[in-house]
Amino acid sequence: MKELIEDLHKFRILNRLKSIYRKNSVDNRKESSAEHSWSCLLLADFFLSKIDLGIDKTKVYELLIYHDILEIESGDIPLEPKNNNFVKDKKDEEIFLEKLQKQLPMPLDSKFLNLHNEFKEQKTSEAKFAKLIDSLDPIIHELDYKEDWTGWSKEFFIKEKSKYFEEFPDFIPLFNEILEYLTKNNYFAKKKEYLVKKGEDKNLPENENGDFGGLFKRFTEPFMKDFNVDTHIQGTFMKRDNSKAIYIIKNKNQELYGGKLWNDPDVDVISNMDYMYCLPSWDWWINPEFPSESFRVEYLNHTPGKYGNTVVFVNNNKNREEDFKSILSGEGFEILEIKRQYDANNIEFFMFYDYYRIFLPLKMARELKRIKVDLEKSKPNKLYFLLRSGFLLSEFFNYPGIKKEFINPKSFKGDIRGGYIIDDCIVMARSLKKLNLKKDSHFTLSVLDCSMPKRIYEKEYLKAHIRAPIDLINMFSCRIFEKNPFLIGMDFNRGKEVYYNSLVRKTFINEIKRLQKLKNINKIVNSMAIDLFNYREGGYKNKHFEKLISIKNE
Repeated sequence: MKELIEDLHKFRILNRLKSIYRKNSVDNRKESSAEHSWSCLLLADFFLSKIDLGIDKTKVYELLIYHDILEIESGDIPLEPKNNNFVKDKKDEEIFLEKLQKQLPMPLDSKFLNLHNEFKEQKTSEAKFAKLIDSLDPIIHELDYKEDWTGWSKEFFIKEKSKYFEEFPDFIPLFNEILEYLTKNNYFAKKKEYLVKKGEDKNLPENENGDFGGLFKRFTEPFMKDFNVDTHIQGTFMKRDNSKAIYIIKNKNQELYGGKLWNDPDVDVISNMDYMYCLPSWDWWINPEFPSESFRVEYLNHTPGKYGNTVVFVNNNKNREEDFKSILSGEGFEILEIKRQYDANNIEFFMFYDYYRIFLPLKMARELKRIKVDLEKSKPNKLYFLLRSGFLLSEFFNYPGIKKEFINPKSFKGDIRGGYIIDDCIVMARSLKKLNLKKDSHFTLSVLDCSMPKRIYEKEYLKAHIRAPIDLINMFSCRIFEKNPFLIGMDFNRGKEVYYNSLVRKTFINEIKRLQKLKNINKIVNSMAIDLFNYREGGYKNKHFEKLISIKNE
């Protein structure tokens, strides 16, 4: 009995396969290798109960039980288009085998080694069928997770998967059916991660290894050059038939206007102008009317006495311009510029206006809707919102039975592992470090935007599930409320939380909620993004923007 107990303790090492995570999704987390093995067993049993292949079923089951056991030491290596040339180091594998075998109880130690070698050598029919199942299981599983197919092409799929079906002619029609289904339902649809022009995407790094700081720099610098500005629409002057305008204002003593206009029914949004051009300056391609040297504090290094500018988007300016001027003057603000849509303007200005007041709110609504779909699927018990931006984002997620908790990363001392976190942007993942989340921590992070492809963050946090955009990731909806506590609704003042809830904030929240109800919102966003590139062809009368304006005004 004593020997049995000792072997049972050794047996416990096999439980570690439950915490080896694969790339594949399972609701709001990653699939474990143990789950994959179990799923393979069910799939094999399903097929072998329907098709007589004349092979030893028990041997197939044993091969599948043990086929990924080595991952307890080596970890999982996913099959990905960008990593398809990866070859396991033979010496490393031998070290892993020897180490694991020594830890297993008898007779499982020798049984594991024999089955591992048979599966790897692929000489028996049972091993070949087990490999077919091992290859087929993630295909069936991932039919429910279309976003996991990002980067896969039809050609790569055929190259990497069809070879396992060739040994079993009865299964070739199945492969063709699966391929047709994947193609018909756009699993191989190419996602354009960055909306770029002039070949900037060619400058993006192919090597995705390194620390977040270095990668962030390499992924953003291609978009940070002033020469990326589109000059084709310069010199074209138009008027619009409305009374909208924007005010660019500044005050030497404060960074953002927080006065009377926040409760004025004719004010749309007030934003920090400086942060519209913040690092990284992806938005140069919109060809802003307002040059960076005049309207941006370079790289956000704000120094005492040097503050950014504020932009105020207003309606009914024809009737109220003197009123607006009086309010701003009375509160100590200098008006740097007024741009009236009903005056003759270079259509660069209309592009600027449409981008910030029409496109970005729609983009934000799309990303919030994406997070909402994921929440309703994964059903977490609690949502964690990171302050300050999380205070605004929390307005869009109200579910009976799901609690909400606000966290200040700077002072957080608790344990958030296993939690579902919502934030505006991940950037260099500094907040994750402040939350004491390690590389092996299991958690879900849903963000409006990210500065680099989400796969980079998932490589760093292998057990995490990063919910982020998979296309147009350089279109930052968080531009709208960056460094904008009055729109977010809260701020910190000398360590204490201060709250705001102005009319402009309430109106903005209602606007985003209306936009979330749009049908085909993803298609609309992508179409409008392309139209921004073709602005010179529509300019002040852009069909997508005009349609959205009418929807917003209904």
